[in-house]
Amino acid sequence: MGIENLDKIFNPKRIAVIGASNNEVSVGYRLLKNLIGVGFKGFVYPINPFSPCIQGVTAYPSVKKIPWQVDLAIIATPAHVVSQIVEECGESGIPGIIVISSGFKETGSEGRALEEEIQKTRHAYNMRIIGPNCLGVMRPSISLNATFSGKMAKPGKIAFISQSGSLCSSILDWAVQANIGFSHFVSVGSMLDVDFADLIDYFGADPETRSILLFIESISDARRFMSAARRFAGTKPIIVMKAGASPEGTKAATLHTGTPTGEDSIYSAAFRRVGVVRVEEIADLFSCAEILEMQPIAKGRRLVIITNGGGPGVIATDFLVLRGGSLLPLSEGTVKALTEVLPPYWSRSNPVDICDDATSDRFQRTLEICFKEPNADGFIIIYTPQVLMNPNEAAKVLIDVSRDMRKPILTSWMGEEDVREAREQLRRNMVPTYLTPEQAVSAFMHTYEYAQNLELMYETPEEIALTVPADRSSLRKILTNMALEERHSMTKNEVGFFLKAYGMPVADSFGDQGKSLLTLIGKECCPLAVRSKRDPLFGAVIAFGMGGPGYEIIQDLSVELPPLNQTLARRLMERTRICRLLTEQGAGSLANLKALETLLVHFSQMVVDFPDLTTIELNPLVASKEGVVALDGQITVDIEKAKQGTKPYEHLAIRPYPAKYVTGATLRDEGHVCLRPARPEDEPFMVKLFKTFSKETIRLGFFHIMKTFSHEIVSRLCNIDYDREITIVAETPEDTKHIMGLARLIVQPDGESGEIAIVIGDPWQGLGLGTKMLDNIIEVGTDMGLKKVFGEVLAENTKMIHLCHKRGFNLKRQDEESYTASLNLP
Repeated sequence: MGIENLDKIFNPKRIAVIGASNNEVSVGYRLLKNLIGVGFKGFVYPINPFSPCIQGVTAYPSVKKIPWQVDLAIIATPAHVVSQIVEECGESGIPGIIVISSGFKETGSEGRALEEEIQKTRHAYNMRIIGPNCLGVMRPSISLNATFSGKMAKPGKIAFISQSGSLCSSILDWAVQANIGFSHFVSVGSMLDVDFADLIDYFGADPETRSILLFIESISDARRFMSAARRFAGTKPIIVMKAGASPEGTKAATLHTGTPTGEDSIYSAAFRRVGVVRVEEIADLFSCAEILEMQPIAKGRRLVIITNGGGPGVIATDFLVLRGGSLLPLSEGTVKALTEVLPPYWSRSNPVDICDDATSDRFQRTLEICFKEPNADGFIIIYTPQVLMNPNEAAKVLIDVSRDMRKPILTSWMGEEDVREAREQLRRNMVPTYLTPEQAVSAFMHTYEYAQNLELMYETPEEIALTVPADRSSLRKILTNMALEERHSMTKNEVGFFLKAYGMPVADSFGDQGKSLLTLIGKECCPLAVRSKRDPLFGAVIAFGMGGPGYEIIQDLSVELPPLNQTLARRLMERTRICRLLTEQGAGSLANLKALETLLVHFSQMVVDFPDLTTIELNPLVASKEGVVALDGQITVDIEKAKQGTKPYEHLAIRPYPAKYVTGATLRDEGHVCLRPARPEDEPFMVKLFKTFSKETIRLGFFHIMKTFSHEIVSRLCNIDYDREITIVAETPEDTKHIMGLARLIVQPDGESGEIAIVIGDPWQGLGLGTKMLDNIIEVGTDMGLKKVFGEVLAENTKMIHLCHKRGFNLKRQDEESYTASLNLP
């Protein structure tokens, strides 16, 4: 359902405006005026039962009276009649609706009841609805202004999506002045239906859109949002400003949208996990998008600052360090070369101050030298207007010198009228420029964070053998007994039993506070804590940090969402002050940190396996050179869930490893294979598989010759969002480090179809493995609720074409070289 009907909203041919008016101070008047006479090529029909003509256009009393098929209805009427109008739109076959009207769930129970009526109608007629309580949508490239805004956005490559309609108006005003354009401009309002996840899916596949900017007050479905963002963040930057960072702001956001919001730190963890960049200011949304479009991504956080004014260089340095970046110490060769160019009194360090008497020649030679600095991750050039070098001349010098640079270059031409032309010249030549040095530094650090988030998504973790409880029935029995006893908290013995079942080390004196304190005093160690709790939006959350008495006051905690692997566990620890302290004091030896990683991964698995565990806290943990051990802990249980049971993974925002797809198969030579979903840890073994491919196998499987399979390519086959894609690998049970082939299934944005691909290593071809893997991936698609699977097959791949025929695929010729094979699923 859905993506086709979203096309009807963003690319409509016929639009009905319900509530259109001749009253110039009404929303209905502005909506109609914005659609007619401004270049939109489609047809617009005003709907008003009391007037035959609105703004010179023939009006209809209802959508049912329009004699043509309408794509989009825009509703601007009182809330209490919207449900009836939506029903009429459904009966008329209108697939897309924008509800401008307010007065729904943000007003309380009565408004929520009105939304529920609309939802029933929407489902009955398979419609998509944007709103209610929204400004509307724009698509400048087709002159579509389906809003009541006083301004029209300029065409561009940014898709902007906002929950706040009033913010949209301000952004439009600012963007017009800043010459920023948009592919789409969307106010989502209360998100009765279409939400951020739907729009990320839509704009992620949109060729007009290069980056997606979001202003978020709350997310309605955390799992869908994270799944959609993860899918596209690597190819199209997704940049978010999240309102409600403070408790007061969170409360205000909840009252505004009528939707509960989660804790701000958890939002940050969620964004980081799926490669989304979070910014703090509205201007950062666009500056970040600008640099990601114009410049290479920063690989590190070491900057070289070049300036003709000492004060701005100091300001940039302070802000860089505050944001977690660092100045690069200049190499001896760079210092020596600069000394030959700059006055004797230059600083001989970074920032490089070329002094206020610098000419364009000195500026050019300084840039040429600094740009050769091998260890720099990026450059910020700060110009202040001076007599000996005018701003336009300085801009031209920078543009010429930087043409072949492969590292990010950001600028701040400080001033207003004197530097306006130079700024425009820089932007035209793909050099981002900012009003202040702080803004330039902030943009650089955001690109570094983006690179870090993407690296985290696709970093290959070391394998940690998970401890699977030998007798889960005994653990479940504890929960059943607690439910019968109406008891929410486990005894210390029960807590210890759970921890030991998952391979977590527990002290002999577990739960004895006196002995725990003595143990802490008697060892050179730091008290740690790991805990999990339930967020109303994101579900289970894991926190790690300082433990012991008074940990609530210290608040040295890092947050992550389960499931965790070794990489995620290490990053979780590295974000805390206590972990840095452990390393500095020597307590965090390599073996000790490994023990912590292992404990966190096992802790995460326990959280994943038992949805009815509401909170788990291990505090304190003793971290010493000898290892890690839990001295005390507690677990609370949702006894209602323990009684009634739970749906799989309902408590998780990220779907964990789907072990149910692990199965066995027998080949023609009577050899046995294990078919299972891929894991991030499989990357080195996937590389070994690719080395077995002949040129012919690569061409038939990947449609062109690939000389190398980079980390970026291979990791995307192993680091999987199991909600949207599955890579099934085949391995021999005797040698689980040897992958023989893979089958890939990617769910399409419509949620109803999936693209499949299969490739088998040359040593295992001809054994029937391809048949087994095709059958398996079809079963997986059926289990995921897909209605159809399809794939592209080269015409000369006769073996695969024969197999598709045997399995009932419909083969349609695409061109002389390939077929599309499709199979409807039961």
